[in-house]
Amino acid sequence: VPGSEKPGYSSAYRSSHLPVGQPLVDKVAPGFDTVLSVMEHAFAHYPDRPCLGTRLLKKDGSDYEDHFTYATYREVQEKRNRIGSGIRTLVGRDEKFVVGLYSSNRPEWVVTMLATQAYDLIYTALYDTLGPTTSAYILNFTETPLLVVSKEKLRSIFQLKKNNGLPHLKFVVVMEPLDLEKDFGLVQVAESRGVRILDFNQLENIGRLNPLPVIKARPESTFGISFTSGTTGNPKGVEITQSMTAAFVAFSISSVYVTVKPEDQIRVFGFLPLAHIYEVCNLSMQLTTGCSIAFPPDPSPLKLVENLAIVKPHIVCLVPRVYTKMEASLKEAMSSSFVGRQLLKGIESKIEQSTDDGLPHSILLDSLALKGVRKKLGVSETSILISGSAPIGSETVDFLRSSLGTGFSQGYGLTESTSGISVSSPFDKEVTCGGIAITTEFRLRALPQMNYHTHDEKGVELDEPQGELLLRGPQIFPRYFKNPEATKDTFDEDGWFKTGDVARRDSRGRITIIDRVKNFFKLAQGEYITPERVENAYLAVTPFLTQIYVHGDSMKTFLVAIVGVEPEAFKTHLSRHRKTHHLARLPIEQVLEKVNNSPEIKKFILHKLDDNVKHEGLQGFEKLHNVKFMIEPLKISDDTITPTLKIKRNIAAKFFKDSFEQLYKEGSLLKNNKL
Repeated sequence: VPGSEKPGYSSAYRSSHLPVGQPLVDKVAPGFDTVLSVMEHAFAHYPDRPCLGTRLLKKDGSDYEDHFTYATYREVQEKRNRIGSGIRTLVGRDEKFVVGLYSSNRPEWVVTMLATQAYDLIYTALYDTLGPTTSAYILNFTETPLLVVSKEKLRSIFQLKKNNGLPHLKFVVVMEPLDLEKDFGLVQVAESRGVRILDFNQLENIGRLNPLPVIKARPESTFGISFTSGTTGNPKGVEITQSMTAAFVAFSISSVYVTVKPEDQIRVFGFLPLAHIYEVCNLSMQLTTGCSIAFPPDPSPLKLVENLAIVKPHIVCLVPRVYTKMEASLKEAMSSSFVGRQLLKGIESKIEQSTDDGLPHSILLDSLALKGVRKKLGVSETSILISGSAPIGSETVDFLRSSLGTGFSQGYGLTESTSGISVSSPFDKEVTCGGIAITTEFRLRALPQMNYHTHDEKGVELDEPQGELLLRGPQIFPRYFKNPEATKDTFDEDGWFKTGDVARRDSRGRITIIDRVKNFFKLAQGEYITPERVENAYLAVTPFLTQIYVHGDSMKTFLVAIVGVEPEAFKTHLSRHRKTHHLARLPIEQVLEKVNNSPEIKKFILHKLDDNVKHEGLQGFEKLHNVKFMIEPLKISDDTITPTLKIKRNIAAKFFKDSFEQLYKEGSLLKNNKL
């Protein structure tokens, strides 16, 4: 943006798709300034298309059917109106209140959320990893009078009510039908807690008998509160407005391209939890464009491939840890046979020959050999894979893109920005978060104390500036719920949202997240370390790593870390090297014991890790000098990470205190005088 430069900051940047002087885009088209108006358009234009689906139980109850059963867009709209009318009739027709949701992904969850959009209500979501204390805090803080839950969550809700009072909670709606004989005990427990319990069908019948017109909310009206899990204190509630989500739809439609046959309806599989903004926003885009959306009856990752094979989705949205496991499983299977090893060589050749314009095509490799791999994984008709929520390694992207013959994009966003505000091109060789959305502008704030600069010594703006990423535009949230102080601290005087993420803008305008602002410490020699930069560097290029927690002591001169590994991928890595191949035949527990107790073996693996990151721009003092290998060392149950997988560094430092002391006692494995 011409003339937007100011001291300590880069210029403001907008999408190159916006003509100079044109304002940021805030809607798909005139008249679509609320998410409700967008949904109404979808219902009117795709009434008979399959909309929300799941696999039903077989009549004998032995297993789920081998196909998905869908409600049409018209049926979903009608159910939405009845559920919205039922909620309004039960709780209140005039006031605005919060409706809670607590279940895994299923059509009833979506219908309830759509009802809050259509009847000017507010939804908020609970999920298991929040824990009882935070869940009770959210329900009390939002004064939620009505909660819609799956049956399996009932006892935990009743326990919450008993232990925490929850004086505002008056109604609990169960998504599954209640049986008056079998479930009479649950009804009694509910009554003893001062709660009326009814099922989804009964709520729908109340709405059928008391139909109410849809309430056309204002664009600035809040329809969701999404609680972000902070690393300290209670979570903050991000208010999601009608207009924010309408703007996200405009961004996603303009940025994500799905290739399908003209006669096909786009199919998607809703695997990621709807309790988080990433999947809710995916859902909004999918409904807007008339997709069929399938939800798993069992949310277990072990059933993912089975469900994908049934749905055959055209677009797949997952998170890095799922993609890395997919990569590890494919590599392990291929490396176990001669034919598979030849496939791996062919994939490596495709990676080398690929360009930003696409992948090379081989009839023998793609049409014959790899066709079976795609079919087995359920992605035979998938045109694009999308990753979000955390950085993903370039090796994982290259391998899956080439082996599955699909585009692969990475996006960036936060709850406060209504999920994504950038996404990379599907075949970009370099893995970035892509260019900024047409709905958003950004600038970078220099952080000289962390060695991130926007200008050179002469005051000329750098071609590739680095600094804290600041965002502004219609996708950015207006406030934290009942928290004006946190809201004030999050925005600067010019209305820019301070993300806390450190980004680099490259010469092509693409954004890459490289660090966090708040997390840095000093080593004994005076060098500043930003641990997330180091962690992301190792995770990005080492597929067998699943977690890493970097630690430094101001009295020491080197870094140590707790490292989580994916068992099979780690063993596969060890099997490829003469020094460690004998370990690959052992159970993973024995492997970790032998590796952690052998400085010589650890040193060998550490050198391999450092070889991997040599092109990631780390300085010598940023390299890891000793580590402890574990399986999932960072757990929500231990309070070392948040439900959104952010490391609680102060708590984690205490939790791993003995391990860090032992690693420092062993000394640096990279310095010659230590071994």
